[in-house]
Amino acid sequence: MEENANAPMLTKVSCERCRELYLEDLSDARNPLASPLLAEELSGLPPAIVTTMELDPLRDEGEAYARRMRDSGVQVDYTMWRGQFHGSQNMKKLIPEEAAGYHEMIVEGLRNAFA
Repeated sequence: MEENANAPMLTKVSCERCRELYLEDLSDARNPLASPLLAEELSGLPPAIVTTMELDPLRDEGEAYARRMRDSGVQVDYTMWRGQFHGSQNMKKLIPEEAAGYHEMIVEGLRNAFA
C-alpha cells in the first residue's frame, strides 16, 4: 500500500476512507468475513480468478490472497496487469486493448468454471 499510496484513481487515503465506510467498527478489519486474506483456512474455496493492477495500493494484498489460496490447494488464476491502475478495466474507450484483455480473461474463466 505504501509503494502505490498515490496511485491514479485509488490512493492509500481513499482506501482508508472506504474501509471506514465499509466496516461498522475498525476492529472488524481483523474479521476474515471482511478481510478474507486473514482467514485461518482457505482450502475448500472454489476456483478463483484474481487480478491486480501494478499501480494499485491493493496489489500486494491481492497477490498475497492468491498465493495463500494456491498454497491451500485452491485452483487460482492470478494475473498482475503491468502499467495499469485500479479501475482501469472499466476504461474501454481509453485503453481498449487492455480492457478487452481483462474482459476476455474473465469470460474465459467463467466458461471454464461452468463447462
